[in-house]
Amino acid sequence: MGAKRRRLALSCVACRRRKVRCDRTFPTCVRCQKGEVACDYVPYTGVTKSTDTLPTPSDASQSRPREQSVSSWTDEATAWHAQSKDAAQQTPAPVQQTGAVIAPSAARSPAQSALQLQKRIEWLENCVRSSPTGRLPPAHLTSEPDFPRLARTSLPVAFSPDQKPILFRGKGLKTKYYGPSHAANILSHSDQLSNFAKEVLTRVPALEKSRAVWKKKRHSQNHHPTLPDLAALLRLVPEPTRCDALVQEYFSNFETTYRVLHSPTFFQRYKEFWKSPESTSPSFLVQLLLVCACVNSVVPGGPSGFIGRSSAAHHAAVEWIDICGLWHEQQSHKHVTLDNFQVWVLLLIAKRLNRVKVKREWTLAGQVLRSAMAAGLHREPSFQRASISVFDQEMRRRLWYTIVEVELQASLDRGLCPGVQPYEWDCLPPINIHDEDLDPDMQELPAPRELTDPTRTSFLYLAQQTLPLRIEILTRINSVRFGLDIEMALDYDQRLREALQRLPLWKDKSSAVVAQDLSKLILYEYIMLIHQGFDRHSNDTPARNFYSHAARQDAALTTLKMYVRMPLNRALAFCNFSEVLFRACLAASHCVCISHSSHTSLNLDPEKALELTMEGLGVLESRIGRLGQGFYEFWIGSSAAGLARKVLPESPSTEVLAQQTADRIARLHENLMLGQVIQLTPESMVDTPETSSKPDHSMPPPRMNMNPEPPVPDLEAFMAQQTFNPFSETLFDFDVVDFWNTDYSAQI
Repeated sequence: MGAKRRRLALSCVACRRRKVRCDRTFPTCVRCQKGEVACDYVPYTGVTKSTDTLPTPSDASQSRPREQSVSSWTDEATAWHAQSKDAAQQTPAPVQQTGAVIAPSAARSPAQSALQLQKRIEWLENCVRSSPTGRLPPAHLTSEPDFPRLARTSLPVAFSPDQKPILFRGKGLKTKYYGPSHAANILSHSDQLSNFAKEVLTRVPALEKSRAVWKKKRHSQNHHPTLPDLAALLRLVPEPTRCDALVQEYFSNFETTYRVLHSPTFFQRYKEFWKSPESTSPSFLVQLLLVCACVNSVVPGGPSGFIGRSSAAHHAAVEWIDICGLWHEQQSHKHVTLDNFQVWVLLLIAKRLNRVKVKREWTLAGQVLRSAMAAGLHREPSFQRASISVFDQEMRRRLWYTIVEVELQASLDRGLCPGVQPYEWDCLPPINIHDEDLDPDMQELPAPRELTDPTRTSFLYLAQQTLPLRIEILTRINSVRFGLDIEMALDYDQRLREALQRLPLWKDKSSAVVAQDLSKLILYEYIMLIHQGFDRHSNDTPARNFYSHAARQDAALTTLKMYVRMPLNRALAFCNFSEVLFRACLAASHCVCISHSSHTSLNLDPEKALELTMEGLGVLESRIGRLGQGFYEFWIGSSAAGLARKVLPESPSTEVLAQQTADRIARLHENLMLGQVIQLTPESMVDTPETSSKPDHSMPPPRMNMNPEPPVPDLEAFMAQQTFNPFSETLFDFDVVDFWNTDYSAQI
């Protein structure tokens, strides 16, 4: 008998040598892809080869078509979790001289293959040494996932996937996550600021007791929700003079930026309402209450005093928001009208401006975004066969881009990825026309105006031009897959500055100042964000990071100057909508410290920078007086500014600076306690059969102008009776994460 003929080798060469199962996918099998080894198949052209030796790799064309290598859903899921504590200490994958990652399927010479194997052995040995248990991590944690990543270069990386600063706390399923773009994430790599802020907090022990008092008292102040009928809505509408001031303030600040309402239609219904209030539709009353709620805390002349930790004006706005939310929940989601969507977006904006349910802002914004997509707002209405009037088409465009902008801002402040990508919509931008040029009965849209002629929609039209860029930046920074190196940051910086240069100058148009300021603030916030992480590499590569320091410093100081010269009402409204002022205060203080510790001054005047920072903190302090919210930002910002004062000539000691900062916070807390409409004392919190069985509903309505004269509370009664623990819960705002209850050494 002749020699037995061997079967054709269908597995790749590497799997045959290791005697493991091969999935035979082309061009790279899954095992070779995970192991980062060359994957080669033996070509068979019909010529019989010797069977005495194993098949050898070849670069000839394959005669057998193979299915592309596609990872299973399990491999894809494990790739998301590939960044662990062990992986953070692993040695980078082998690289070529140019710094690019070597492709697994690239053909290599025997010398290159031997060098690759040697480097991989060293890498695996380092993995074993860095593992706490001394065991090799699982394969899916040590392999390179199949998705785009940063090139493994020697460039400094600010937001690498395994070193991104995050804030993660809690246990079980009761956890909270704040991603890299959150403004306070600077604390995660600034131990000096963290310790200084803790020291400041320990010097104001009255805050801990008052926090417990307010937390317990607020449950007894919650009235039962009122049914949102017409009579209840009419009772909540402010008096005509106050209502006119609130409506004017809202349309001056927000309907010139984020477009929700059609101005002529709204004001026509507004005039009809005061002529005959009983014949007004409930949908318009809800819109009116939400418009008033957006700016009730920033327009003076409303109710005065404080109710717990909230101002009376904020308390009234929350009451309006709650009843409008109940009305919206009772509406049909099957037959949605323009009024329904306008109410939904106004609810989202009003909650954000009044800091209602801060922990749920990103979730609620995503819910509105997905509801808009379910209704088809992300598709261009003129391309669809559905019967949509010209007026409704333009209103759909305005609502869509407003929703995307609000959701993007919520994602930025929370530190999470945006809920939509540019390739997911084809809706055209709103046209630059005046609202008076848009009529519900028109059959054709008018020609758009030039950008030199500003309208109420100019801001939204300009914002959509940089919307894909801002989404790309935020996705790269907050994603667990991608990173940001210095070259990318410089490229993003150039594109953002080009957008700044393209902004039109409306010097003679006072009505367009709001749109122009907000357009700049949005871009400056992203400039500060992309350069923030490179401050940690100042000593390693000072030449490469010099521009990042200068760019971040310029953006922070420019932002502070813009806020300082704004009217207070507008500054407070913008401050409530985004954290750009808080981010600028931290960045300016940080730049002062960096310029002092480094050999390059960056042409920074520390005294001038700290003066601007203190003026910015004054805006945050005014927000607490008007809104009763924002203690956390004021505390951290004041601590950062106090720490930065150490670089000034003849500055006091750290002990004195901490005490001065604590005194400022204590005075603010004392003013809040003195302005209480209902006196809060520890004795009033003692549970009795009468007080514990039913809540107290005798509180006067917050819509009334109240000028209380309560006795000065005994601050000694609020002193903690035991060792003060500043890390237990948030001391000021109950809806802000406690950043100190986080182990920063256990970053993901």
